[in-house]
Amino acid sequence: MAGSDTKSTHAHGSGFVVLGRHRITGLSYIGTASDGFLEIFDTVVVPVAATYARSGTTVTVSSTGHGLQTGDTVGIAYRPGTGGEARSGNYAVTVTTANAFTIVDINSGTISGSPVCTYVSGGGGWIFSTEVSELDIYANVLSVPGDGMLVKNGTYAKMTNVDSANFFYN
Repeated sequence: MAGSDTKSTHAHGSGFVVLGRHRITGLSYIGTASDGFLEIFDTVVVPVAATYARSGTTVTVSSTGHGLQTGDTVGIAYRPGTGGEARSGNYAVTVTTANAFTIVDINSGTISGSPVCTYVSGGGGWIFSTEVSELDIYANVLSVPGDGMLVKNGTYAKMTNVDSANFFYN
């Protein structure tokens, strides 16, 4: 029977959704009375919260005691700041201090106000992000084309003002 190997799991808050190698084939989520965000990472460690600013194509991330080395790759999801939002993705870093590193963004501009970002390092990376509008209390269903999004380590969902999410995978 077609699709019989598809599994699902339900989340009511941030945390690990599925561990191990799998493909996310679909997703549904429901918001709350406030604007929110859903960020999905391929990781076996909890993502780190930080702040950032952008000048031109250089994004400077402030993260106390980050432990990264120049050339390491981070998967990072950005929230909007004054002047816009950096492009979420997987990037090599240049370490500038024990508490900061830079990334070269594919877009250029000025972003200020210390907006929040979330990142993972050590393998895996960023997979998907979406903003959830205020009062979006209906099921938003996303079907992933092709074979789905490959996750090599495990799926971690960071949910801010998201009531619940369903993940479909195989």
